[in-house]
Amino acid sequence: MSSLDYEKSFVEAFVKPEFKDRWFYMLATKKRRAKQLCRLYHHFDFTADIIERFKGSAESLATTLRLKGALSEVYHISVIPSIDGRLLPFSVEECGYDATVYILIPRKLVVFCDEYDLYILENLSAG
Repeated sequence: MSSLDYEKSFVEAFVKPEFKDRWFYMLATKKRRAKQLCRLYHHFDFTADIIERFKGSAESLATTLRLKGALSEVYHISVIPSIDGRLLPFSVEECGYDATVYILIPRKLVVFCDEYDLYILENLSAG
């Protein structure tokens, strides 16, 4: 999948309908993208069949995601330039970066970290 494919599948599957157009528009250019990604700190624009605020250890997170079928490489949408827009090996230790979306299984499973919490979003009907 290309970066555009990952981002399109994420917006289509996990962003609330009233925010989808904004997400597509804002992610399209570097300047607008940075502004949109800053929203990740304080806005929860997402929807899914299951949304779980995760409070366990890194080890239990790894186990949970493995049981859900998480892939070994994940796509990142993040305020952190060094990982934004990149497909990288997944590390539970890195999970928790502020304002980051980890696409574990396109359309089906993502992890989202805001300023304070980590959420697992899952669509049961996908894929």
